[in-house]
Amino acid sequence: MAVDSAYISTDYIPDFNSPLKSFMQRRNFLTSVLLGTIILDPRLLWSKAKKACLTTSDAEGPYFKENSPFKNDLTQDFPATQAKKIVVTGRVLTDCENAISNAVVDVWHACPDKEYDMSKEYRCRAKIRTDKSGIYEFKTFLPSHYPGRPRHIHYKIRAKGFEELTTQLYFSGDPRLKNDYLYRKNGGTSRTSEVVATDTTNKVVFDIYLERS
Repeated sequence: MAVDSAYISTDYIPDFNSPLKSFMQRRNFLTSVLLGTIILDPRLLWSKAKKACLTTSDAEGPYFKENSPFKNDLTQDFPATQAKKIVVTGRVLTDCENAISNAVVDVWHACPDKEYDMSKEYRCRAKIRTDKSGIYEFKTFLPSHYPGRPRHIHYKIRAKGFEELTTQLYFSGDPRLKNDYLYRKNGGTSRTSEVVATDTTNKVVFDIYLERS
């Protein structure tokens, strides 16, 4: 196949008087063409981008319970507490931008008494289903500092056609973050959200990106 020399550096033109030089130049030329194809192929670039935005997983911990009830207000579990109330909201997405409707977001965290409730009351536990825009939202307390760990909310997200994700949400400004083994080991910085005070509530935004199965 003829190659237009105007588009090829002279460094790659074989010197037929030197078989070794010719071989090396041909190999370098083909390598550069292949690398250029990989780098410029938009399908490969998009695939890498989709992988990069996936939410990282984190430890499930020993206190997960199946069959939590569907509810959006966990503050009713401790109506008399003075613990700080927050509204956690976000979207469940795939391919970095496409909403996943009807995903089930299972959440649980330490209650205001600094314990995980393992009773049949399912306090500080809930399931929330995403709407057609992939949005979920629930009201709860800012989790207590469980012994040895920073404040966090456990998540388990399930949706048909997607890999199940178990992860944790952390909160900016928590002094325990820097020394927490799981936070550092499992990429917790990408799952750390700020509690933003508004006129009516304290809001936390946490978007979740799932991988297709």
